[in-house]
Amino acid sequence: MISGLERYNNGDERRSASRFAKDGGSDFAVLYTSADEPQLVEVHDESLGGLCLFIEPQISLAINQEVDIIYAHSILRGVVRSIRDTSSSRRLVGFQCEPIIAVRRADADSPAHADR
Repeated sequence: MISGLERYNNGDERRSASRFAKDGGSDFAVLYTSADEPQLVEVHDESLGGLCLFIEPQISLAINQEVDIIYAHSILRGVVRSIRDTSSSRRLVGFQCEPIIAVRRADADSPAHADR
Protein backbone atom coordinates (compact mmCIF):
# COMPACT_ATOMS: atom_id res chain seq x y z
CA MET A 1 0.00 0.00 0.00
CA ILE A 2 1.26 3.48 -0.83
CA SER A 3 1.04 5.80 2.15
CA GLY A 4 0.52 9.54 1.96
CA LEU A 5 4.25 9.95 2.64
CA GLU A 6 5.35 8.06 -0.45
CA ARG A 7 5.05 10.37 -3.41
CA TYR A 8 5.12 9.95 -7.15
CA ASN A 9 8.63 10.19 -8.57
CA ASN A 10 8.54 12.63 -11.52
CA GLY A 11 11.64 10.95 -12.93
CA ASP A 12 9.68 7.72 -13.36
CA GLU A 13 7.50 8.93 -16.23
CA ARG A 14 6.66 5.88 -18.36
CA ARG A 15 3.85 7.23 -20.53
CA SER A 16 4.87 7.14 -24.18
CA ALA A 17 1.82 9.00 -25.54
CA SER A 18 0.35 12.43 -24.96
CA ARG A 19 -2.56 12.89 -22.62
CA PHE A 20 -6.03 13.68 -23.94
CA ALA A 21 -9.13 15.10 -22.33
CA LYS A 22 -11.48 12.37 -21.17
CA ASP A 23 -14.12 11.07 -23.57
CA GLY A 24 -17.19 13.29 -23.74
CA GLY A 25 -19.79 11.86 -21.38
CA SER A 26 -17.20 9.55 -19.80
CA ASP A 27 -16.43 11.46 -16.63
CA PHE A 28 -16.37 8.32 -14.49
CA ALA A 29 -15.03 4.78 -14.59
CA VAL A 30 -15.64 1.70 -12.43
CA LEU A 31 -12.54 0.33 -10.70
CA TYR A 32 -12.29 -3.31 -9.58
CA THR A 33 -9.44 -4.32 -7.28
CA SER A 34 -9.01 -7.82 -5.92
CA ALA A 35 -9.86 -6.78 -2.35
CA ASP A 36 -12.52 -4.09 -2.74
CA GLU A 37 -16.04 -3.74 -3.99
CA PRO A 38 -16.34 -1.96 -7.35
CA GLN A 39 -15.67 1.77 -6.94
CA LEU A 40 -16.99 4.62 -9.06
CA VAL A 41 -14.01 6.93 -9.71
CA GLU A 42 -13.57 10.17 -11.62
CA VAL A 43 -11.43 10.18 -14.77
CA HIS A 44 -8.75 12.89 -14.88
CA ASP A 45 -7.48 12.22 -18.41
CA GLU A 46 -6.47 9.48 -20.81
CA SER A 47 -3.60 8.65 -23.13
CA LEU A 48 -3.24 6.13 -25.94
CA GLY A 49 -2.06 3.50 -23.48
CA GLY A 50 -3.75 4.38 -20.23
CA LEU A 51 -5.88 6.41 -17.86
CA CYS A 52 -5.31 8.74 -14.96
CA LEU A 53 -8.02 8.47 -12.28
CA PHE A 54 -8.83 10.38 -9.10
CA ILE A 55 -8.76 7.76 -6.32
CA GLU A 56 -10.14 8.22 -2.80
CA PRO A 57 -7.68 7.47 0.03
CA GLN A 58 -9.65 4.48 1.35
CA ILE A 59 -8.94 2.56 -1.89
CA SER A 60 -5.66 0.71 -1.37
CA LEU A 61 -3.41 0.59 -4.46
CA ALA A 62 0.28 -0.17 -5.00
CA ILE A 63 2.69 0.35 -7.89
CA ASN A 64 2.46 -2.59 -10.37
CA GLN A 65 -0.88 -3.75 -8.93
CA GLU A 66 -3.31 -5.07 -11.56
CA VAL A 67 -6.93 -3.91 -11.59
CA ASP A 68 -9.89 -4.07 -13.95
CA ILE A 69 -11.50 -0.85 -15.15
CA ILE A 70 -14.74 -0.29 -17.02
CA TYR A 71 -14.48 2.90 -19.06
CA ALA A 72 -16.05 4.21 -22.27
CA HIS A 73 -17.74 0.92 -23.23
CA SER A 74 -14.61 -1.18 -22.64
CA ILE A 75 -13.28 -3.47 -19.94
CA LEU A 76 -9.59 -2.74 -19.41
CA ARG A 77 -6.81 -4.48 -17.51
CA GLY A 78 -4.86 -1.72 -15.79
CA VAL A 79 -1.48 -1.75 -14.06
CA VAL A 80 -0.75 1.01 -11.53
CA ARG A 81 2.24 2.98 -12.82
CA SER A 82 2.11 6.18 -10.73
CA ILE A 83 0.48 7.52 -7.57
CA ARG A 84 0.51 11.24 -6.77
CA ASP A 85 -1.03 13.13 -3.89
CA THR A 86 -3.18 16.13 -4.79
CA SER A 87 -4.17 19.21 -2.82
CA SER A 88 -7.46 17.48 -2.00
CA SER A 89 -7.63 14.16 -0.16
CA ARG A 90 -7.82 12.26 -3.46
CA ARG A 91 -4.78 10.87 -5.28
CA LEU A 92 -4.06 10.88 -9.01
CA VAL A 93 -3.29 7.32 -10.05
CA GLY A 94 -1.91 6.54 -13.50
CA PHE A 95 -2.71 3.19 -15.09
CA GLN A 96 -1.19 1.52 -18.12
CA CYS A 97 -4.20 -0.18 -19.76
CA GLU A 98 -4.97 -2.83 -22.32
CA PRO A 99 -8.47 -3.74 -23.46
CA ILE A 100 -9.88 -7.05 -22.30
CA ILE A 101 -13.29 -6.63 -23.92
CA ALA A 102 -14.71 -3.81 -26.02
CA VAL A 103 -18.44 -3.56 -25.41
CA ARG A 104 -20.24 -2.53 -28.57
CA ARG A 105 -23.41 -0.50 -28.29
CA ALA A 106 -26.41 -1.45 -30.40
CA ASP A 107 -26.70 0.73 -33.49
CA ALA A 108 -28.83 1.01 -36.59
CA ASP A 109 -26.73 -1.59 -38.45
CA SER A 110 -27.24 -4.35 -35.89
CA PRO A 111 -29.69 -7.20 -36.65
CA ALA A 112 -31.81 -6.23 -33.64
CA HIS A 113 -32.65 -2.96 -35.36
CA ALA A 114 -33.04 -4.24 -38.94
CA ASP A 115 -36.84 -4.05 -39.01
CA ARG A 116 -37.12 -0.44 -37.74
